[in-house]
Amino acid sequence: MKKTYTIVIKKIVHMVFILLLLSLIVFSFIRLIPGDPVKSSLGPLASDETIAAYRHQLYFDRPFVVQWLHWLKGIITAGDFGQSLYTHRNVSIDIAQYLPRSLELCLLAAVLILVLGVLVGTVSALFKNTWVDNVVRFITYLGVVTPAYAFGIVFMLIFAYGLKVFPIGGFPDIPEEIIKTGAPALDSILSGDFALFGQCMRFHVSALPSGVLRIRRGFTVPPWLKL
Repeated sequence: MKKTYTIVIKKIVHMVFILLLLSLIVFSFIRLIPGDPVKSSLGPLASDETIAAYRHQLYFDRPFVVQWLHWLKGIITAGDFGQSLYTHRNVSIDIAQYLPRSLELCLLAAVLILVLGVLVGTVSALFKNTWVDNVVRFITYLGVVTPAYAFGIVFMLIFAYGLKVFPIGGFPDIPEEIIKTGAPALDSILSGDFALFGQCMRFHVSALPSGVLRIRRGFTVPPWLKL
């Protein structure tokens, strides 16, 4: 039992160390991006005094290590992830608002991957070594080797600009009185507004990552169909 506790403690310490190291790396990469994030946040009409005051408020006029330690201290002591330069709100508020939507989108993508994976794997197994299997194999390999952004651009040109089936971006306005979980599609179902649910699903589908096409044939064939 004592050995188990030792292993658990070592794993926790290792995880904390990795998280700290990753946060430092990401923090440094963001700071190395060309341009002045404060000026970009305030806009071109901001005065030099306003820019200097905002830079001091965000600790951008301090050394890099001091900035990182100040950000880390805010997370540990108060759960404060800092202020967003885009929304000018606390990052924790943005996370609470957008995380349910992101999780809902991930769930939809996972369901779609599962359905397509089983379907494609079944077809490929039933028509093994035929032209159908070769076509399926070619399409799946194409999905593996093609960058995700390339699929995204192609799908946007076809379904958004060409066929105008899905919107290009954005999201429908969700009435505050029906918001319960923060996941718009789920909240629309709970409120009985199926028209709004349909709109939410259209926007979700338009934002689905093109990675749903990255189906690896060997992992998607049901065991009882493997020959």
